[in-house]
Amino acid sequence: MNKITLCVLGASVLLGTSVATADQITDINEQTPEDGTGTTYISGFSFYNKPVTYAKKGDLAIFESDIVLGTVQETEGWLNANSTASSSGIAPRSIIITGERFRWINNVVPFRFDENVPQAVRTMTTNAMNHWRDNTAMEFVERTADNAADFPDFVTIVSDQFACWSFVGRRGGEQQLNVVEQCGFGAAVHELGHAIGLWHEQSREDRNDFVRINWDNIIAGQEHNFNQHINDGDDVNEYDYGSIMHYGEFAFTDNGQPTITPLQDNVQIGQRTGLSALDITSIMENYPEIIPIATLDRSHYSIYLGNSVFLDGRQSFDPNGETLSYFWNLGDGTTSTTTVPTLDYLYTTRGTYNVSLMVIDPDGNSDTDTATATVFGFEAILPSITMLLL
Repeated sequence: MNKITLCVLGASVLLGTSVATADQITDINEQTPEDGTGTTYISGFSFYNKPVTYAKKGDLAIFESDIVLGTVQETEGWLNANSTASSSGIAPRSIIITGERFRWINNVVPFRFDENVPQAVRTMTTNAMNHWRDNTAMEFVERTADNAADFPDFVTIVSDQFACWSFVGRRGGEQQLNVVEQCGFGAAVHELGHAIGLWHEQSREDRNDFVRINWDNIIAGQEHNFNQHINDGDDVNEYDYGSIMHYGEFAFTDNGQPTITPLQDNVQIGQRTGLSALDITSIMENYPEIIPIATLDRSHYSIYLGNSVFLDGRQSFDPNGETLSYFWNLGDGTTSTTTVPTLDYLYTTRGTYNVSLMVIDPDGNSDTDTATATVFGFEAILPSITMLLL
């Protein structure tokens, strides 16, 4: 099973019971012994086939401390496949699924808790999910025996290791996200950001314009965690010191001195309180809020005076499966709000009316479809009657 992690930036409201700093998270993960390094290729929202270095920890390939690229065997296989494809003129593939395929369908991340996850971690992770729900268009749905067929791709929350890590984006099938209570609420938000599809902020292509890496202060052998320069989805926005996905100032320090120094005065990096405004913007650009769809069964209705018209909006739907409200405007000054997608209406005078149906979901998102309704009087059928009499 493969494991990958993405990071999101933060500066919002604290919701959890315990909060770890960015450097505490690094300290937790560094307690797992490392067995050398390797290289492979990764891709993201807006970058493709970037060579990166990862640490070998057990059978896992760990990127930048908390991002699991997969097993060491898999990453080595991807590297070999990439080299072979490049030499043969075939477009190489990278270890992360690219483009829309690794986004979660309809913004919904299905999840389940493994049996080994204690209640405190379940509560902490649920709070982190609620933080994402409250600030973005992301939704988290618990996968059960009853709905498993609807969610073939899902995240399993585990506490298998004393560590905080995740896969990046939707991998296909089951993927794991590891958290323990010591990770804290902020790290849970961070790891969910990885699962949604985000990378660390300090890995941006333009990072040297905003921070200085103090190489002499980094633990020997850990320099690869700062080597990465990837162009991720956040690069469309300004650099975000306050991102919940930014390394802390003392990440991998060997001597207690900062390993990362902001070049701008009076800013802090590595907060683990919550999503920052730019974190939210980045996710909303890649996962825009899904709105309901209003659809009438036809664009024009023709009725004779004295007969009612049947307006049918049953093709309207909400991608999130929410219950919709239906607001009808009949064009003659009459409006009607219903809980059903059909309406019978009797016009009292002849003429052509502009009809509209607005569907509204519980969050207030809406969509509108329009049609015209022409009401004919007796004169419309008089020529036909006259012809019959003749």
